[in-house]
Amino acid sequence: MNVYKFMKEEAQSGIKIPISRYRERVLAATGISKCTYTRITSKEYVYGQPPPVRKKKCETSVENAPVQTVQEEDSLYRPKINRDASTRDGVYDLDDVIPNGVLDTLIPQASAVLNSGDSVDEYQLTPFCTDSIKKILSLNTPEEIKVRNIAIFFYINYLIKFMNTPFKNITKRYVACDISQEVNRHILDNFCVYTQNGRTRPIHMKDKCLCYIIVLAAIAKEYEVNVALLSKDLKIGLKKAVEISKILAFNTSSKDKSIVTLNLPLPAPVTFNSKRKMK
Repeated sequence: MNVYKFMKEEAQSGIKIPISRYRERVLAATGISKCTYTRITSKEYVYGQPPPVRKKKCETSVENAPVQTVQEEDSLYRPKINRDASTRDGVYDLDDVIPNGVLDTLIPQASAVLNSGDSVDEYQLTPFCTDSIKKILSLNTPEEIKVRNIAIFFYINYLIKFMNTPFKNITKRYVACDISQEVNRHILDNFCVYTQNGRTRPIHMKDKCLCYIIVLAAIAKEYEVNVALLSKDLKIGLKKAVEISKILAFNTSSKDKSIVTLNLPLPAPVTFNSKRKMK
């Protein structure tokens, strides 16, 4: 018997394990494992009955998060919409999408494009933003409006690059915009989810990015957006871009299905159910 042998050896040779280390003494005397000792000394243990089954902790991760449903009324995905607006300008408020203080930090860069004669190509923007800014420059609109709209597309450019950045690269040191702290903070605060483990960018946040990009592009380009070119920049399917556009109250052009427009009266609200897993 282990206990008898243990006690006899101590009686003959003296105490080998200090009495204060009672757990080690019990393990040495009985020969049981640490796991068995822990189970026996647990308050939940009842002699003669099997040990209780402990539920595994539910690991909350982006991968096993529930599938989200994108609805027009869901402000998680899109800017606030005013269905009572009498003009297209009143459907979406630019300040609801980008606060004036944030957009203003991109005005110097936009003004340089308009006034310095620099080629837009030198800024290495995405094709969608480059093409859009070139069209803005060709329009006969007031300079102030042109500068504002160019600034909007600079913001869109940073948002597209953020969406295309692999998630593993969005670390604590990641910078979404290197010329404006306000823009950088606005993108990270509004298009990331913060958890105990750091930032995450689940699918519903990527959908939100797409919603904001479409609305911003529409405001800056007379409420007409080439979603075919945009979808190539974002590396998504054209069908997905069109579906999101419909949620935002846009219609596809009868002449060109790759173009969506915002017209009054607005179409009835629609819902898009995203069946993709979050990542």
